[in-house]
Amino acid sequence: MTAQCELIADATELTPAQTSVTLVAGAHAPPHSSTVHTSALAEVGKTPALPLISIRNVSKSYRRGGQIVPVLSKLTLDIAAGEFLALMGPSGSGKSTLLNLIAAIDRPDSGELTVGRLDITQLGEAELADWRAANVGFIFQFYNLMPVLTAYENVELLLLTSLSRRERARHVEQALALVGLWARSDHYPSELSGGQQQRVAIARAIVTDPSLIVADEPTGDLDRQSAEEILALMDRLNVELGKTIVMVTHDRRAAECAHAIMHLEKGELSAKESRGRRVAAG
Repeated sequence: MTAQCELIADATELTPAQTSVTLVAGAHAPPHSSTVHTSALAEVGKTPALPLISIRNVSKSYRRGGQIVPVLSKLTLDIAAGEFLALMGPSGSGKSTLLNLIAAIDRPDSGELTVGRLDITQLGEAELADWRAANVGFIFQFYNLMPVLTAYENVELLLLTSLSRRERARHVEQALALVGLWARSDHYPSELSGGQQQRVAIARAIVTDPSLIVADEPTGDLDRQSAEEILALMDRLNVELGKTIVMVTHDRRAAECAHAIMHLEKGELSAKESRGRRVAAG
């Protein structure tokens, strides 16, 4: 961790009560999802020697009109359980495409992509949706909050099909408290600053207790102070709660808060640049 990130993180340290919070631990796993998927993910999370995410010879292209545009070419990458990895590169380099493949939002044209020993490229659409809902938390640049719902209701959305009202209330309170916004749980997005909206989005991402968090330019729409606070919060989620985080960013200062950086250009990855930080225990 750089001195700057260390200072930011210390300034926003979670209290013992917050870090002892046990989030939903698989509560969002849909009724028809396979328990093998979640248990395999948990098993790898407890075995730091094995990668949580293993990508082998993955290629991806898109069609524009009658032209096929290659984006990723035979890409290979391992991401350890508990790692905080930043992906950098120019616009159009394939960063968001790679993030979408890791999060199972999109499928590769070829290659193997395993998460927790499960090759997610082999799952059907329904299985893939169930796996994604149970195992991945999403943080977006523009928050993607529902404007007609309060902070509480935005976080609660992911739990509506899996928990009773009382259980939902407990988990939503825990997630919002963890990001320091329980006192504003009844506020609408329009009543919150950009940094506060992103904190709500982070609470939504962690309320189901996923092992993997993917973040696409999470500080791109924030002022510097708010960005630093969000990065400090993500650092705490990684170090203290053991979340594996893959973050796409254009901002070198943001990337330096991760403990590894990789550059993607013309569909190819550079060697991993270590930031000298430990990988959190799973």
